[in-house]
Amino acid sequence: MGILIGHLLKWHYQTECRSQSWRATLRLQRIEIVDLLNDNPSLKSYLEEAIDRAYLRGLAIAVEEVALYNQLFPIDCEYTLAEMLNNDFYPGERSDLL
Repeated sequence: MGILIGHLLKWHYQTECRSQSWRATLRLQRIEIVDLLNDNPSLKSYLEEAIDRAYLRGLAIAVEEVALYNQLFPIDCEYTLAEMLNNDFYPGERSDLL
């Protein structure tokens, strides 16, 4: 979940570096999480509770990998679990702004 959030943050805030590789990482992380939830449905409520901890991990990834200042990112996760797992959700793209 932390890796997914880290890449969502990079996608959202470092628009000039968006790539198919980042998009593929988002897709792969979503598939892995959905597979895990399909195998263990009781984990869904845990994931919703764990978003804050996963956000801290994702934030660390985004700050380190793209050398952006921590102040650029929101203090709390702006994405819902449903958005994070939605294959059509790419924060900051025009379809998300409509």
